[in-house]
Amino acid sequence: MRTDRRGAEMAESAVVLPVVMLVLMFVINGSLAGYTAMSAANAANEGARAGAVARSNPEQWASAAVSAALRKSRAGGSYTFSVKVDQEPGGAVKVMVAWSYPSMLSGLCNYFGGDCPEHFGGVTTATRKREGW
Repeated sequence: MRTDRRGAEMAESAVVLPVVMLVLMFVINGSLAGYTAMSAANAANEGARAGAVARSNPEQWASAAVSAALRKSRAGGSYTFSVKVDQEPGGAVKVMVAWSYPSMLSGLCNYFGGDCPEHFGGVTTATRKREGW
């Protein structure tokens, strides 16, 4: 009883390969969005620290540090940030960075009837106490 199995591996590959590629694309898309979120968090921390130790113009120092950290990270996506500084010594420096990363698979999700966002996004905040110069 010998059965002919010619082409079975090819048929199995034709079924499994698209599923594997789809899962891989979801993992890559999520990883890139996660990297964008971590870059935003690191930039907020660096900005808050720079503003906290600045003797004068803490808002400018914090903004410059956030911009430099985002450029250095080379992460994709888009960012906006704001800086709020309490002017008295010991006050707070609060940096908020909003990030957004486009979803590569939103059209594919909609094709299958799912509801995927067009962009991943969030807001990260860092607060530091100002040094008492």
